Amino acid sequence: MKNVCLIGNNAFGKPVFDGQRIKVRTYKHCLEQEGFKVVFVELDNPLKRIFTILSDIKKAIKKCEIIVLITSDNGERILIPFINKINKKYKRRFVFSQIGTSFLYKHIKSMSEERKNDFFYNHDFSGEKPSKKVKRNLTKIDAILTETDLINETFKKFFCLNNCYCLTNFRNVEIASDHKRSESNNKLIYLSRIMERKGIFDLINVIKKPVFSHLSLDIYGSFFMDVKEKSLFESLLDCRVRYLGELTPDKTVETIRKYDLLCFPTKCEGEGTPGCIVESLIAGVPVLSSSFTQSGELLKNGVDSLIYDFGSVDDLEQKLFVFANKEIDIKSFKENAFESGKRFTYVFNRKKFLSLIQGD
Repeated sequence: MKNVCLIGNNAFGKPVFDGQRIKVRTYKHCLEQEGFKVVFVELDNPLKRIFTILSDIKKAIKKCEIIVLITSDNGERILIPFINKINKKYKRRFVFSQIGTSFLYKHIKSMSEERKNDFFYNHDFSGEKPSKKVKRNLTKIDAILTETDLINETFKKFFCLNNCYCLTNFRNVEIASDHKRSESNNKLIYLSRIMERKGIFDLINVIKKPVFSHLSLDIYGSFFMDVKEKSLFESLLDCRVRYLGELTPDKTVETIRKYDLLCFPTKCEGEGTPGCIVESLIAGVPVLSSSFTQSGELLKNGVDSLIYDFGSVDDLEQKLFVFANKEIDIKSFKENAFESGKRFTYVFNRKKFLSLIQGD
């Protein structure tokens, strides 16, 4: 089996909770599971370790047949040109797996939702021009992996590329054969970074309304708040709205299975393929989500999820009311979520993953 140089942030093996490092660990585990010898290059703490990182990459490329890079916007703009330069001599297969909207983020971050939809769905790139240097470096990569068809088509057309392939943000977990689909609808879970831009305050304020007094919300995640915001957050906690700490990746799916609805009220620009949504579907738990740009690529509104207008607290409340008052077939929603989740498993994506890594 071939040697693979895998470049990514693995936090030196410490516990991780963010999507990027979970993806790195998933790729590493799957490659090793398939018999590849993985030569790993750690990207953690890059500002202090940049020269060590570049040296490690150069050494790894020499002894590996395949290069796989997983990193976000800042890292890829430095590392892709460097890898291309080194690889000019060795001609190894080079695979770059994007995190979220990645290279496109700098172009879309200041756009309104309406303008962003034109950019992605109508491929209206007026006023936006890709960097010639970036485009040149991207064309030298053998396979660029994007997480949804929407990003894949936009990326290809914006940069005029023919080396882009869609590979979903999968999880290497087993689907429960005895999945229970109850008709309960009162236990909600939030599993994401705890920050205002993720919509956590909107969600709590809605849950606190008397009409939802029969609902409970358990919150998991790490804090990305200043002291004032964290103090406000803590003041809102009570017996119905609880903070239960952080979840390790190996406990996520089994924990979500205990709930009836996952809430993802994000107001963040540039959401990619949120791991909590993937894991919730795998667990057979429907999702209540804002209509961030890629929500329609991941969720089937009215089938396995309820999607409300981006940034609209009123619509968030309305959609939650629909679920809480059983105006939908809850059992059917859970069954549909369970079926939808299968496409986000490694078993479902294994053949495509191996083909793209090896170039078969």
